Amino acid sequence: MDVEVAAKLAAIGFGGITAWVTILGLLKARRSQLREDYRFAREFMGDLRTVASDSEFLKQRGCHALTGNSTLEYRTLKYLWDLENPSQAINDYSLGFEYLEHLRTITPHDSLQFKAPYHLAWRRRARKLGYLGRYMVMYTLACSPLLLSVFGVWHGTSPFIALLVTIPIFLPLAFMALKERVRIQRAERLVRSQKRVTPTVGGVGR
Repeated sequence: MDVEVAAKLAAIGFGGITAWVTILGLLKARRSQLREDYRFAREFMGDLRTVASDSEFLKQRGCHALTGNSTLEYRTLKYLWDLENPSQAINDYSLGFEYLEHLRTITPHDSLQFKAPYHLAWRRRARKLGYLGRYMVMYTLACSPLLLSVFGVWHGTSPFIALLVTIPIFLPLAFMALKERVRIQRAERLVRSQKRVTPTVGGVGR
C-alpha cells in the first residue's frame, strides 16, 4: 500500500477513535471542577440542615445548581443520594434525564424508569444505532476529502485545504450524535444500577 494512502487512512481511523475519547472526556468533570462541586455540595448539605430546611424554593434552586438540570425535583435528588453510588447516579441522571421519569408509586421507594416510548428496549437500541449511524455519516463527510483522495477521485487543490471546510461543518454534528448516544447509555446504566443504601443520608432535607 502506498505510504501516503496508509497515512491518510490511519489519520481517519485515529480521528474517529479520538472523537469518541474526546466526547467521553468532555462529559467528565476535570479535577478543578470536582473540587468546586465538592465545595458546593458541602455548602448545600449544610444549608439543607439550616436556612433551606423549610424552604422548597432554596431546595429546588440548590438541586438545579448541583446537577445543572433545571427540571430536577428535590425528591429525585434525595432518591439519587440514597443510591449505592450517589455521585455516579447524579452524573448519570444529569446526562440522561431527558429519557427518564421518577415514578410516584405506592411502594416505600419510588424508582427511576424510562419515559414512554423509551421504556421499550428495542426503541432505545434503534435510537442508539441511529445516533451511531449519524455519527459515522457525519464523520465520513468531515473526512471526505481525504477519503476521495485515497480512492483517487480527488482532483485539484490539496484535500487538506478542503478539510478546513468540511471539518468545521460536519465534525460538530458528529460529536452531537455521539453525545446523544452516550446520554442514552448513561440513562440505561442508572436504571440498571438502582440499589439503595440505608439509612437515608443523615436525614438531610426530611
